Amino acid sequence: MIEVSPKELYNFLSGQKIKYFFYANTVKTSCTLIGQNREQKYQQLEMVHLSKGQKLSRLKELSKMYDLFAPIQVTYKESQSLKGLVKMRYDKEHTDGSSKSPN
Repeated sequence: MIEVSPKELYNFLSGQKIKYFFYANTVKTSCTLIGQNREQKYQQLEMVHLSKGQKLSRLKELSKMYDLFAPIQVTYKESQSLKGLVKMRYDKEHTDGSSKSPN
């Protein structure tokens, strides 16, 4: 096997007007850079997707909690709108184990 330095190879190829080697090397470098850029973009999209999935899960949980809280909220708002003895009577009628005010 003959050992050739990169400089000798360059001189030979450029002297013989062989440009395909340089073109192929440039294409290979470009493809490598494109691949690296796409990998970075893929990782960024993956992180965005995961964060959106977590947000969606959180919103689903909040929706379930709101469904449980909605009847209590109506009673609480009605109680807050009343005053005096009427409020006390309303609170007594509507206070049971399942519907307590949020405070």
